[in-house]
Amino acid sequence: MTLKEKLQFVNSKRLCSNCLKSGHWVRECSSKFSCRDCGKKHNSLIHPGFPLSNGGGSSSQSSGKSMKKADGKVLSSNLVTNDEESEQEDAEQREAVGTYNVGTKRGTTSSVFLSTVVLVVRDQNGGKHLARALLDNGSQVSIMSERLCQILSLKRRAVNVPICGIEQAETRARFLVKTAISSRIKDFSIGVEFLILQKVTSELPSVHVSTAHWNIPGDTQLADPEFNTSSRIDLLIGAEHFYRFLSEREVKRISLGTGLPVLIDTVFRWIVTGKVSDTYNNPVSCLISAAPDNLEILLQKFWEIESNEDQPAWSKEERDCEEHFVKTVSRTEEGRYVVHLPKHVNFAQMLGDSRAMALTRFLRLEKQLERTLEMRKQYNTFMQEYLDLGHMREVREDELRGRIMR
Repeated sequence: MTLKEKLQFVNSKRLCSNCLKSGHWVRECSSKFSCRDCGKKHNSLIHPGFPLSNGGGSSSQSSGKSMKKADGKVLSSNLVTNDEESEQEDAEQREAVGTYNVGTKRGTTSSVFLSTVVLVVRDQNGGKHLARALLDNGSQVSIMSERLCQILSLKRRAVNVPICGIEQAETRARFLVKTAISSRIKDFSIGVEFLILQKVTSELPSVHVSTAHWNIPGDTQLADPEFNTSSRIDLLIGAEHFYRFLSEREVKRISLGTGLPVLIDTVFRWIVTGKVSDTYNNPVSCLISAAPDNLEILLQKFWEIESNEDQPAWSKEERDCEEHFVKTVSRTEEGRYVVHLPKHVNFAQMLGDSRAMALTRFLRLEKQLERTLEMRKQYNTFMQEYLDLGHMREVREDELRGRIMR
């Protein structure tokens, strides 16, 4: 069959595009095999029908790298490779807040480079890790992927923040973390609070873009050395911090020519942003995220607090506790309130014969204090203070039996 006939056959028979079997879709495919050419979850026989993730036959080699700073120090890199992705992860990416893929007609598209940087992020113990981040001045919040959060072992704080994107699509962040990010080139560091989501956005850019004909100055330090290679984003940094990243009062920029993006200087060095024409049938990423105040929920909570609802029906134990409080509560001359501790109806049976156990422990403590004279002295002083203050008193044997029976 020709490639077109193969694809038509797979679609008409509703086959899995990875193992070519029926009964499930590719996201549910349990086969350990994937495309030999690009590593994606589809069969090698129909590979030419799928766009390459990095513009060539091999996947990106960014994972596991080390990157040198200007001072020669080497930092461990947690940047991911494209061959780690599966079709199921691609589906999950489309569910990430504020990220929507819009198909466009072949031959009429343009790629717009968003501002990506490779920066240093601190883990729970202060260790340094490299991560790929998107600078988004259209976002009210900053977001970290669940994957990176686990790598950094950051302490989480429970939250419940609704995040809205295009067309009011909403998801909720359940956790928040705080850590420091810094430039791997300049002396710049700030603390940032990140909401945790499973995915931040889809891979950026959507496909590999060749820069062979671009006239990038040779001495230019790029904030993201592989800005043109499709790769995962683990951080999104919002508008709260975006404009602090611009290096000077007057923003420095370098134009690469007509139909090409521009370079803008930041604390992370030069970011690549802007439009470049191409002939790919690329998806378009539209990123925006906001944390709205849900007026309906806030109003509902207000009425719940202000409402004077009837007292709910109490259980027998709750009524007994209320009666016990009313009968035993009193107030001392100093103005302090005193109430007896409530006892369960079957208190004596539930407590059991604990006297023997308590006596054994007490005798063991006495032997220990006899061996350590200093500790014995401190213990006796402490207990005498309790007696003097009236916090405790000696209970006679007959009185003790009577208390237990009650």
